Amino acid sequence: LDGTGPRQKLKHIFLVGERGTGKELLARAIHNWSARSSENFRVVNLGAINKELAPSEIFGSKKGSFTGSVGDRPGYIEDAVRGTLFLDELDEADDNTQALLKRVVQFGTYNAVGSPDELSCDVRFVAATNRVSGADGFIKPDLRDRFLEVRVPPLRDRKGDIRPLAEF
Repeated sequence: LDGTGPRQKLKHIFLVGERGTGKELLARAIHNWSARSSENFRVVNLGAINKELAPSEIFGSKKGSFTGSVGDRPGYIEDAVRGTLFLDELDEADDNTQALLKRVVQFGTYNAVGSPDELSCDVRFVAATNRVSGADGFIKPDLRDRFLEVRVPPLRDRKGDIRPLAEF
């Protein structure tokens, strides 16, 4: 599923589960178990990024593309090339950022903010949300459809996992 072999089709993963179920730990495990494990694993929490700055944080930006931009800046995607980018709290991204993410997830191409040049990338995306019910209203369906959805059961249904998660 990690798209590193000649016959492997890259599958992006979407983890859906309540808060505290270990979605980021599972994303790291998916990365570590893949042939991409020797490359970078990067995390971007979309709920913690200013919505106006999210595209430049994720896709990078060119000098002068916005006020205060004094130099070219790589984004999370460039930092994760050949590795995995974990998009935590995907439901917190605004419609514009979700539309830009749809293109890079589907085609592997994107533009840095302020650049007319289309860039390509080899990145596996793992996304997550804790909005188990009604998540469709927060994530664009055409973006969600680009991922293989994995439901992460709540801890109350995985009592044996509570101690290892707490110790971790």
